[in-house]
Amino acid sequence: MKKHLISWILLLICQTASAVSGEDDYRQALSLNEQGRGKEALLILAELKNRFPEILRYQFDYAAVASSSGEHTAALGSVDARTEKEAPHYALEALFRSAVALADMPRAERLYGLLDDRFGAAAESGMGLVHLYLRLGHYPRALMLSAELLDRYPGHMGILDLRAYVLRHSGLLGEALLAYQEIQRLFPDNRDAPKAIGMILADLGSPQLAKSSLEGKDIRLASDEYLRLLKDQGVQRIRWSAGDPDVPSLRFRNADDAIAILRAARDEAITRAASHEMIGNIRGNLVLAYQLRQYCSEAIQEYERLVADGHEIPSEIRRAAASCYSSTGRYAEAERMFHQLVEETPDSYESWSGWIYALADLERFDEAEKACRELVAMLARTDHGIPAKAADYTSARLTQAMLAAYRNRYAEAQLRLDSLQADAPASLDTTEAIGILAAWRGQPRRAEEQFRIVLGEQPGRLESRLGLANAHLDQGDATLLRQIVGEQDDDGLARRSVRESRRRLELRDSYYIVGDATFGNDQDSVAGNRTREFDLKAYSKPFGDDHWRAFGRYRDLWSNPVASVTASNASAGLRYMAVDWTTEVEAGSNGYGRLETSHSLSDHWTTNLAIEKNTFFRQARAVESGITADRVDWSLRWRQDENLDVGGGYRLTDFDDNRRSEAYLSLSKGLYADFDRRLSAAIRIGGQRNSNPEVAYFSPERQAEISGTVAFEFRSWQDMATRKSSLWHRVWVTGGEVWQTGFSAHPMSSIGYGQDIALTDAFRLRWSIARTRYPFDGENASYYTGTIGFEGYF
Repeated sequence: MKKHLISWILLLICQTASAVSGEDDYRQALSLNEQGRGKEALLILAELKNRFPEILRYQFDYAAVASSSGEHTAALGSVDARTEKEAPHYALEALFRSAVALADMPRAERLYGLLDDRFGAAAESGMGLVHLYLRLGHYPRALMLSAELLDRYPGHMGILDLRAYVLRHSGLLGEALLAYQEIQRLFPDNRDAPKAIGMILADLGSPQLAKSSLEGKDIRLASDEYLRLLKDQGVQRIRWSAGDPDVPSLRFRNADDAIAILRAARDEAITRAASHEMIGNIRGNLVLAYQLRQYCSEAIQEYERLVADGHEIPSEIRRAAASCYSSTGRYAEAERMFHQLVEETPDSYESWSGWIYALADLERFDEAEKACRELVAMLARTDHGIPAKAADYTSARLTQAMLAAYRNRYAEAQLRLDSLQADAPASLDTTEAIGILAAWRGQPRRAEEQFRIVLGEQPGRLESRLGLANAHLDQGDATLLRQIVGEQDDDGLARRSVRESRRRLELRDSYYIVGDATFGNDQDSVAGNRTREFDLKAYSKPFGDDHWRAFGRYRDLWSNPVASVTASNASAGLRYMAVDWTTEVEAGSNGYGRLETSHSLSDHWTTNLAIEKNTFFRQARAVESGITADRVDWSLRWRQDENLDVGGGYRLTDFDDNRRSEAYLSLSKGLYADFDRRLSAAIRIGGQRNSNPEVAYFSPERQAEISGTVAFEFRSWQDMATRKSSLWHRVWVTGGEVWQTGFSAHPMSSIGYGQDIALTDAFRLRWSIARTRYPFDGENASYYTGTIGFEGYF
């Protein structure tokens, strides 16, 4: 009896203890968790840990079940830092997994340290912490921990792969490549490593090598990986294009390959519905490739599609697009884009340079020069020991000089270029610019000299070859320019300088027509006589190795009422053109003949000689009286530059009843010049002597004249897109004194207005009207005269 009583008491104590500690509920929670009903188990464990806080096992199991059920916040909240130190291995691992899942880096690092100190952290835990570092962008920590893990587990495939991944995403592509090659060596059956090696080679700028490394292997690339590899091949060709030889058939080979590859990549990306970012990258690089080839319309189309699709466009691509806007005459858009780029990238020389030239294209030269001064000042403060910085500084100063040249301030531009050449004597760009400026100033021999210096260093430099050939053309020889332009295929014409040179040849090879007409009063204006003269010459295309042109000429003369004259003359002739020489021989009706030759002695000296038999244009009264004349003209001109020009000449006219000799000396000086305004002054001294002052036409025995002229020219319109059409105005005032034998001195004056209209680069029209006061037979006369002239290539 007593024995049974003791057993019953023990059973009662055990049941009471079980009820107190919640063991049955605990077992039920474990069973539910094993059945995959973790959320229900958590409810029971939550109640247990609250009822029995002294039983840590309930807290640890709650944390483990909560972590495995995805309730990571609850898991971490169930155990504090003090209790963590007593947690078993399974609980610490669960807490660590939750800290990683919640990206709680401080807690994860602390838990990983506890695991390592107490149990020796497993490789999986270390890898989990590395992944957390990567997710949070802490690449230095990821690099350090992955290196420690690799030292601890040198043959672990997962850690080696993770180390390679960390290196790759940390930008250490060379080390990543070595790591993947180690994986390939240790695990030959691994397929991820060869693919990673190929893509890293592409990232390193060797997509062609990447492609060859992937060929022949059973590797399936994801759509974005395939497109990225294709895109990188196009980008590589863009880089290679900088090294293309300056040979027409090879110059754009890599740019063409880039365009073909990137077009295929774009079409494939659209077909595969690739990511928004991938399509944007391909289109952006296609803009760069198009700009290299000056396919500006296509580049603009791709760029505007990028804008419309809301892509974030890198500055390099926007610069290329802005350059294309400028090349197509859309200067305002180019200027806005370059200005924005300058604000975003104030240290970028390319952005500043593009903006300055865009302002110049808009003829906002004051702003352009101000911006250029700022750029030069900024670059002057950089370290010129760095070649790229020194080159930028030289280029900025070169731009500053050329801006002055664009404004027709040639003397200032020359001083800047000479200073730049003294500071950077090895700069071929400066030497080439000096040659270009010399050509603009009408100094072809000096231009030739500079271009030959450049070509001595870089024989294939196209711009200098074209400059040299154009200098030859300015001297009368088109052979070299025809050869160079002929070497260019259609792709070579993408360069503006080639297109302009070909256009010069097209005009030279065209029919050429020039006409002049004068009308108004003549020397008999005192008596009210009026005259009209018209002269039209039409030249054939060049023939005979470009040296010859044939021409026909028609002239007429009308006068009324004092001297009633109507006369006309038809003639034909040949023009011979050689280096520095031009000669014309002409014969016509009524025994007319002419021989005229001009010779350019140097960049400064030219001379001209003309001999006429039976001169057609002579005074109306002489024509009316049937008086014929022969004439000899000789002139010599010295031209220092565009600002100073001195000329002189002598004319002998042998009339049937008189011999007239005339001489003159003139000097003109440019006082001011800008891109749309010019101011100049001129002085002329002349005199004539007649052997017979009693002829029917006005001829004092001696006459002398001195006059001065001030002329102002300004432009009111220009076609900004082509620069081939413009309208210039000219206003001039002349004053002087005339001395005639037998009469007192008389003043002379003239005031006039005219226009010079360029309809295209092939046709120009000019006209003027003037009111003049001049003494005839000792009497002052006031009269109007007008001129109309045109020249055109057809």
